[in-house]
Amino acid sequence: NLHEFAQVIVPSNHNVELFSRYHRDVSLVTLGIDPETWRYQARKAPRTTFDFLCGGSGDRKGGDLAYRAFLAAFPAERYDGPIPRLILKSPKGQGDIPLHPSVLVVPGRLDAQEEVDLYADAHCYVQPSRGEGFGLQPLQAIAQGMPTILTDAHGHDSFAHLGLGVGSTMVPAQYFIYGDAGEWWEPNLDEIVDHMRDV
Repeated sequence: NLHEFAQVIVPSNHNVELFSRYHRDVSLVTLGIDPETWRYQARKAPRTTFDFLCGGSGDRKGGDLAYRAFLAAFPAERYDGPIPRLILKSPKGQGDIPLHPSVLVVPGRLDAQEEVDLYADAHCYVQPSRGEGFGLQPLQAIAQGMPTILTDAHGHDSFAHLGLGVGSTMVPAQYFIYGDAGEWWEPNLDEIVDHMRDV
């Protein structure tokens, strides 16, 4: 039904490339974050834990990859300093993520201030997304000054250079089945592990 619209306005360069294949008038209007809400906040020094935060639910957002990378980066062992911990913020709750003593799931929806506070308490944001039109969450983390690991592709490509970009390869998507949406970006698990260890 794209021909019914005189103009298509999209939020990322990737969307311009994609939609321009099917429409003659596609314009880019970049999105951003509210700088009054999402602004620099000095990271709190880790005490008992060093917290990695990942937001979103479903395989497209990459929570399963963040979980696998976390377990690979920090196998069960003793630590002289803060213990690494992964916090998964998911509106749908735990889903298929197995229970693990170093993984905390924050279920349901948070109000605006609760979300800002959750980010402010974390030490690193991880978003190995397999596909985004734009990708607000890692940009919020970057705006707070938090080290941010994100896929260097799709909607993230215009701001991934501000974080720790992860390479990817195109693979068949698990639940998109129509047209060009039949593939998505599979982030490189080893790169996620390396970035988590570096941070």
